[in-house]
Amino acid sequence: MYRCVCRDCREEVIFEEYDAAQEFFTRHASQSHEVELLNLAARTEELRLRPTDDG
Repeated sequence: MYRCVCRDCREEVIFEEYDAAQEFFTRHASQSHEVELLNLAARTEELRLRPTDDG
């Protein structure tokens, strides 16, 4: 799953397919918007593996 956020439009969408997320990103980026595309599975794994401050 992919999370796309366009800061200029204040729009946030979750996509299951990468191609749909990439299309959203490209459409907004082509308008010089500040846009972010985040792979939620990779982000979840990154957070899971990050060491804690107390450990």
